[in-house]
Amino acid sequence: MTMKSLLSTVSLALLLGGAATAAQAQIPIGHLADYSGATSDVGTPYGQAVADTFAWVNKNGGVGGKQVNVDTNDYGYQVPRAIALYKKWSGADKVAAIMGWGTGDTEALTGFVAQDKIPYFSASYAAALTDPEGASGKAKPAPYNFFYGPSYSDAMRAMLIWAAEDWKARGKPGKPKFVHMGANHPYPNAPKAAGEALATELGFEVLPPLVFALTPGDYSAQCLSLKSSGANYAYLGNTAASNISVLKACKTAGVDVQFLGNVWGMDENAAKTAADAHRGRLQRAVHEGSARLGRQERRRNRRERREGFLPDEGPGAGRHGRRLQSLDLDRQGPSRHAEGRSLSRENLRPDRWRSQ
Repeated sequence: MTMKSLLSTVSLALLLGGAATAAQAQIPIGHLADYSGATSDVGTPYGQAVADTFAWVNKNGGVGGKQVNVDTNDYGYQVPRAIALYKKWSGADKVAAIMGWGTGDTEALTGFVAQDKIPYFSASYAAALTDPEGASGKAKPAPYNFFYGPSYSDAMRAMLIWAAEDWKARGKPGKPKFVHMGANHPYPNAPKAAGEALATELGFEVLPPLVFALTPGDYSAQCLSLKSSGANYAYLGNTAASNISVLKACKTAGVDVQFLGNVWGMDENAAKTAADAHRGRLQRAVHEGSARLGRQERRRNRRERREGFLPDEGPGAGRHGRRLQSLDLDRQGPSRHAEGRSLSRENLRPDRWRSQ
């Protein structure tokens, strides 16, 4: 899904949500931002981009001729503060939609969002948010949660497929060793089970995870443990600031490992700060990375979902696009998405998503 199509689907959701507040002159939007918490290193530019985007939307005519009134709040990456803000946004002056942020708070609000039918666009790409009916038994139903791009789990699978091919291309003997690294927190842990399962299936030796905090610090001990473990590939599940600390400490310790990171694991500012500590050492998953998931991997994922191991993730961003564009079914009748298929309830059944 491109940014243009993402804006289009968000605008559609605002139009539909705004129907409930037709008497209001503006469309109210809640916006959770992390400007001061553990993930503020990447949360700050993201939050500013959200604010800038809606400022641009308003400058260019708004949504359906109405201005968007965005209530931005720095919740410091604290779940209780996110819940308190949600109570405000779901009260008498109910918002049309919420622009969310982290995994812990997004998952904590999933049940409330579903009950109150408020479209929720998060910067968390946790696989649990892609299970609209709770069919896996592993997560709450999330019919009103949306994000664009592959889930953390699918992105991690793509990197592991790359790592397996990289190991073979280098002509290395024996089984490569893989380790998951990150804070003991919902965000780094989100793809852990899926990644370790695929790593085992691909022939990796999966090592015990190494824990380091979401905030920058001295992680020399973790790097020495990483070095002694003999790991060949290490997934850094945290955001950029603490990942930089690990990269620098591991360079000092002489660790020879290929690091893997998710979409929040490194950005332009972080790369400049890391200097040369990351060069040739960090393979970062971008949204396009999910293209490496071929038919065989998708069949495997579907099988695991049927067995209850994984939530229903679908084939990536495309399914989220269809869900986003189907929000008008109850109010405006069937419509069509970009591929021309009717957005009927029959076509939007979960088993139809799985088959694509």
